[in-house]
Amino acid sequence: MSSNESLDAYRTYTQQELGLSNSEWQELRDFLDTHRAGFKTARQAASSELQPPAIKPNQNDVPAFTPNDWIGSYPCGLTVVADKFDQQEFQILQNDVAGWLEVLGPGTARALLPYFPERLHKLESLLLSYSQRLMSHTEAVFAGRPPVTTQRTRETSREPRGRPLIPATARERASGSQAIVSERITFTSDTLPNRLLVRFHAELASQLSQIASTSDALASEVTTRQDYHHTFATQRFDDPDLDAALETEFADPDVLAETRQLADGHMNDIIDLWEAYHADLTMQLDISEGFAATLKPLSKLYELWVLRQLLSYLTALIGLDWTQTTSALTTFKLGPDIRLQYDTSIKRHSRYLRAFAGNPGRPDFAIETKTSDGWTVQWIGDAKNKSTNGIDGNDAERFLRYLTDCLPAGRDTIGTLYCATGPQRDAVGTTDYTIEFQRTRPQEPDNQLLPAAVRTTLQQYA
Repeated sequence: MSSNESLDAYRTYTQQELGLSNSEWQELRDFLDTHRAGFKTARQAASSELQPPAIKPNQNDVPAFTPNDWIGSYPCGLTVVADKFDQQEFQILQNDVAGWLEVLGPGTARALLPYFPERLHKLESLLLSYSQRLMSHTEAVFAGRPPVTTQRTRETSREPRGRPLIPATARERASGSQAIVSERITFTSDTLPNRLLVRFHAELASQLSQIASTSDALASEVTTRQDYHHTFATQRFDDPDLDAALETEFADPDVLAETRQLADGHMNDIIDLWEAYHADLTMQLDISEGFAATLKPLSKLYELWVLRQLLSYLTALIGLDWTQTTSALTTFKLGPDIRLQYDTSIKRHSRYLRAFAGNPGRPDFAIETKTSDGWTVQWIGDAKNKSTNGIDGNDAERFLRYLTDCLPAGRDTIGTLYCATGPQRDAVGTTDYTIEFQRTRPQEPDNQLLPAAVRTTLQQYA
């Protein structure tokens, strides 16, 4: 096999099969060792077992590369792809998720995929670097005097209200008037350079607030910097205020050019820093660029894609847009009385296991509705990057534990398993609990993603 061919995520490959030299094989080993911490983070964050990619003995006791669900680009031209989707479908799936994460922003992306992409892990250092430099330039500006605008107001009255203007006053007297013409000079800090300075501090405060909860190691430093920038943006000037700064179109080249003409010294340094900051930030936050190459578990990618489909389906079904209620993107509200939980413990709804210090676990999806007694689970679902016929005993046991512990027994108690491939499969279960199978993938006719009984219940809240 040539090393530039695509590999199946669930197969193993020896050095000989990959056609790698000894140095290339060692390069692959070193790469896996280097990223071991990220794989460990992913495993800890996953609600189910997630094995890292590795080189280990195969059934013939020969060292072999095992991707173990992790797709993306590896050294030596190795690319691991999804085996259950053709190229076009997989591209749709990746683009959908990448575009969604780009809209949600870096804080959310890191909460969802704490090991992805590597560039976002550098966002803290990027922002802290610009924060330090802006603070330094700001102190330098205020060691002198920030740019001000001089306003001259001419007034005619019986008493001088500023510097008397002798020629103008003489003309007044020649016409028989007793008035004195004077000029009053006032200064305002409402200048374009100062507006940009306020805007810069406000933007850094906002960006730092998004990452403050994602890095325990830097939490204290991030919070301190965030407070500095927020205080400057909201309290340093009475005029310009924050609203004026936010309303100014500094993205317009003409506005930025005028701002630079009015600036000098350290203020010009701040304008240079502003332009560099936006260029670097754009590169950092373009999640879709490089998404395909980034290592990520296929099972997680499929989960996120199904989550996005579910939210779109619920929005159409109920007629209410969803709102994100947590930065980690685990709870979505659709109006005041319906919410979708993603990858969240449902122990609070446990009817039996909690009494024995047990826990039903974390299903991928759970829909709750608000009643007079609080929130009640109406439905539970899981996304499986498997065939409908590939659901094994462990999958079934785990899913039944969710259903029996957190949902009342009844004819309409149905849970849903979303499968990436396989034939249409009839529901299984008893009169008390039913598991239905939904083959859900790109480029297939839209399914009714939720059971009829659940749709009827939710539409009552519309």
